[in-house]
Amino acid sequence: MKKISKRFIDLFFSERLGHFINQQIEKIEEINRKYATPKVTLTPTKKWILLFLRFYVLFLLAILFYKFCTII
Repeated sequence: MKKISKRFIDLFFSERLGHFINQQIEKIEEINRKYATPKVTLTPTKKWILLFLRFYVLFLLAILFYKFCTII
């Protein structure tokens, strides 16, 4: 997320609304910092299952796209 200058927000919106928006942006940035690194460890089995599920979803999307193209 790009840094939005606090002064710009205060000028664009009213002073109180700008302050509220700045507080919300700071909360979002704090949450993003907290969860920036994953804390879950994946075993090789879980990694293979997730890889299989990704390919399965791509396969389903390919079928959906094919059916859409053949109907038209």
